[in-house]
Amino acid sequence: MRNLLIWIRGQNNWFWAAIIRSTAIDSKSLAVFRMMVGLYLLCINSPNFLWLSDVPQAFFEPPFFSIASFFGGFPGHLVLVLANVLLIILSAMLFLGVKARFSTITYTIIYIVCCSFQFSFGKIDHSPVLILALLVCMIFSDWGTYLALIPDKPRKVNQINMSLPLLSVFVCFGFFSAGFEKAIMWIDLDFTTNGSGAWFYKELHLRAYLLAPYIPKFMPFWGFKVMDYLGVIFELTPIFFLLHSRMAWKLWLIAACIFHFLNGVILNINFMNLFIVYVSFLDYSSWYNSLEHALKKQPWKIALVSTSIVLLCVRLINLFRGVPGGNIFFDYDQKENNLYLSVLIWIVAIFLLLKSILTGSKKKLEYNTKASLKI
Repeated sequence: MRNLLIWIRGQNNWFWAAIIRSTAIDSKSLAVFRMMVGLYLLCINSPNFLWLSDVPQAFFEPPFFSIASFFGGFPGHLVLVLANVLLIILSAMLFLGVKARFSTITYTIIYIVCCSFQFSFGKIDHSPVLILALLVCMIFSDWGTYLALIPDKPRKVNQINMSLPLLSVFVCFGFFSAGFEKAIMWIDLDFTTNGSGAWFYKELHLRAYLLAPYIPKFMPFWGFKVMDYLGVIFELTPIFFLLHSRMAWKLWLIAACIFHFLNGVILNINFMNLFIVYVSFLDYSSWYNSLEHALKKQPWKIALVSTSIVLLCVRLINLFRGVPGGNIFFDYDQKENNLYLSVLIWIVAIFLLLKSILTGSKKKLEYNTKASLKI
């Protein structure tokens, strides 16, 4: 029994050591990423829960394991207004680095409570899940200790930053759970039926943009079956890339961005909310040096605060005008413009990841060259 426990402990240590090696970055990079998250929450993915106050209470049927199950119905209008205003203010605080750990914890709690009411109709929307996982993991990081107006107190020096390793496991589990169900339903040798084709033709009247109108004319039906196989393989395998190396994990992240890009151009499905999760694993050390130098100058600091105030005011105005949540550039019902924005965002993500891989390979080559010269 003792030998078994020792073996299990060794495997567990190997598992987490491999994940840390593939994902961990320093607090300075996380500080840059924190600013990106704050800007993302202000510009791209600002939730709006005010519509819940207009829903008839008869529709309130929360799951048993839900915060909403402790309540008798949907919150009132004033409560939801307060929650939304706080979420917008906390997004700006994250961007500026005003007690980022407190801001992250508070934002996460409010967001979880509001989502529990949003999921009280018998359907759980998966789009906020990874964003919530990201915020929960960042609570344990030091992303508020640098590039911050009111910085957090650093944690212990010898404490390993587990925020990104934990997030990567959440990502792998999320994709595996989705891929496993698809594998049961989709993987067979019947090329006359497939899941991707059902998605596409079930709502054909909505597939009107980019490449979608040309798919029925030029793509054979069995092509969707190939997409089924590739999609299942893609969703079931991230853990193997994660455990292999940092390079392999970044290659899978590029595949994920290409996957969502193709979903946009072929199926016209907008997944831009996941962009910020994938780019969290990049190293922003070079960005940190530039930002630190710029923010030492008073004009740049004033510009940063002014930008956050403008975005904050725009979001608050939209909230009280009844504009649905989402990105700051286009209304929710402007599907075509939102789809083009999504495609652009995924192109940017692919570029950043490719650049990171090429830069990492160049640094590794320089290191190996210096080491061989010393020998």
